[in-house]
Amino acid sequence: MRVSASAPLAGANPLRFGWSRAKPPQYRLEISPSDVDAGLEPQQSLLEKIAQKLIRRDDLNRSGFALFSNLADRVPPARQETFFTTLTLKLQTYLEENFKAFFNPGNKALTSIRRHMQDGQVLTEGNLVAKTPAGNWTLKSPHFDRGAFVVMHQYHPTKNVSGGQFQVIDVNQFLHDHPTVALSQMVDAESKVLPAFWEALAPYSLTLNKEEVTGTALIFNNTFRAGVAHAATPVVIEEPSKPFKREYVRYTITPVTPERPLPVDVQRLSD
Repeated sequence: MRVSASAPLAGANPLRFGWSRAKPPQYRLEISPSDVDAGLEPQQSLLEKIAQKLIRRDDLNRSGFALFSNLADRVPPARQETFFTTLTLKLQTYLEENFKAFFNPGNKALTSIRRHMQDGQVLTEGNLVAKTPAGNWTLKSPHFDRGAFVVMHQYHPTKNVSGGQFQVIDVNQFLHDHPTVALSQMVDAESKVLPAFWEALAPYSLTLNKEEVTGTALIFNNTFRAGVAHAATPVVIEEPSKPFKREYVRYTITPVTPERPLPVDVQRLSD
């Protein structure tokens, strides 16, 4: 196996291997009329569809993540944040009742939280950075979000910004193809993939373009057992002299422990 510390996921070719080697993962999730009631409450059928995408045991053909492909047809934009807040809470209960052994085998106390990223702020290696007049950022190298079991990003339109595209990486497929490598060798204490593996993981990655994710949401199984890491491409302000905007809402189902308290700028949705 050849590894090098090149730029994160440079030259990624999702069709070379893909989740099932023969094709990219089936990650698009269509919301049926019966999945949402008249009051725009997510129904049990939608929770089941999400679980079908997220639960990966021995079947690596399941994507481990899902993109809502027709959200605007079912939920008006003005109601989407409320919809996803309710969906996160219901999904937490559903997964606890039906898939605790997979998501939460340690029986940790869970909570659902929401965090709004907006007003020109960007992420750089996990820290919020204030509005800057110009520059490039490598948003996130391949990693798992430390501590979170399920993560969902609701993307709003950007302004004067290019890049920042979401990438998913099938680490489990890589491990399947390289049986002498263990996940513990690949990640550091913060659950970031070590740079030595970035290039080797490139053929196991998929980049979602901005048009595909804008105005909808992406949800993914963040557990090590699912083996789906994620990253983001560099962000570039197209016209540095003008205002820019990159905005999304991040929802997570996460354990809360005294050793790892919640950040001060999140909204807790459940106890």
